Amino acid sequence: MWIGNSTNIATRLTANLGLRNISTIPFLCQQVSDISSTWKATSETSPNGFSISEQVVKTEAKTVTELYRSLAATGTIQEDQEQLRSAAEFDRLLKQIVDFEERNFLVKKNRKEFLLNRIGTFFPFLRSKEKVTSPKGIYIYGGVGSGKTFLMDMFYQLTPGKFKYRMHFQDFMVSVHKRIHQFRIHSHNHGSDPIPPVAAQVASECWLLCLDEFQVTDVADALVLRRLGEELFSRGLILVTTSNRAPEELYWNGIQRESFLPFIPLLYDYCKVIHASSQTDYRMQMILRDVSTSSQRHAITFYVSQEEETRKRQMDKLFLALSGDSMEKQVNLDVFSRKLVIRKAGKGIARFSFFELCDEALSAADFVVLAETFRSVLIEDIPQIKLFTERNRARRFINLIDALYDHCTKLFCSSTVELDSLFSKEDLDFSKELEPEEFFASERTLSRLREMQTETYLKKPHIGRRQHEDFSIHESD
Repeated sequence: MWIGNSTNIATRLTANLGLRNISTIPFLCQQVSDISSTWKATSETSPNGFSISEQVVKTEAKTVTELYRSLAATGTIQEDQEQLRSAAEFDRLLKQIVDFEERNFLVKKNRKEFLLNRIGTFFPFLRSKEKVTSPKGIYIYGGVGSGKTFLMDMFYQLTPGKFKYRMHFQDFMVSVHKRIHQFRIHSHNHGSDPIPPVAAQVASECWLLCLDEFQVTDVADALVLRRLGEELFSRGLILVTTSNRAPEELYWNGIQRESFLPFIPLLYDYCKVIHASSQTDYRMQMILRDVSTSSQRHAITFYVSQEEETRKRQMDKLFLALSGDSMEKQVNLDVFSRKLVIRKAGKGIARFSFFELCDEALSAADFVVLAETFRSVLIEDIPQIKLFTERNRARRFINLIDALYDHCTKLFCSSTVELDSLFSKEDLDFSKELEPEEFFASERTLSRLREMQTETYLKKPHIGRRQHEDFSIHESD
């Protein structure tokens, strides 16, 4: 990324291009370390627990299909014809990207010419006169455990170049809102539109954006996405994303959905839409293998009891074991210049009641900060959640689990109900064509909660930029 973590944009542009007047643009001259640091490639390990990047080196595979078949040949994965069909589409995009590289459109041998094209996203008069037509990205959707993320991660590792990012969709939207927030703080013209400069900044940092679990449930995200998509695609950004839903089903019955609807044709125009129709849930197969080796692990990671005192003793024991007998202390975290209070924390472990997290006015941004800050999270007293009449509670819990899962944060829970009965669908009244977003998302959440109890998941390293932070500076007096 040519925008460094602590380097002024104007200084870098002057050094690389010899431009003299960029310092007059206030938004471009601000320090952007806090924004740039939110971008990260988050998927180095497959759902099966092995490193995809290591497999690429080991097999010397050049395409997703080659890598997939090599893994199947060694018994690492089970070959699936539907997944191979989807792999061929990723091969198509990979070849087009490589062809672009050979024509020196994406990776210029002349560094100055490459930067000049990228700076053209900010200043049209600096753009190269030669028009670049980006290849169509991929929007792959399907059921839980069908291999969508696995295929995207293999593609990501095989794609050449450094100007690429792989993120969870929720992290991406948090980053976008943060960029908009920073623009409004630093812009002298308070009525100016933040979307074009924010899109320009994103496009300058990456030409390939891989987003996992594309789903729209928040009206703020819905209103931003339409215009952001227009700006990003017009700048040549290639989008690859996974989802549980077809594009036309996104943000179904959402508030002001009519403002979001123009984004759907954009997805079809700039992405090849693929249905991952595999009938096998490979995540569940992995879970079953792990469960067979240890029948007691579920009692530790998802502890069920009707007795409140019994649940409390179990969580006390877990907190002491995970934190090394640390005392529970209050920790304050910053989220968009506001304070997020964690009442019980110690040595990278946070402890909450379900009601603190899901009945309070917390957002996806709060959950992302929690997930990247703490290596383990304890949630006590999870009740049965009604998907329809307790929709806000359900949405918060689903967003919370997504954030924890994507950062490989270890989760330990106590509950009054068994996991399979966690979500109650008895209050739902809908036709098959009008199923609410929470229905699909809850199935993914249950699948992820099961996976988070496996030995494979528990052995994964935590992914978080705050894990080495000195928590003592946040402790309340």
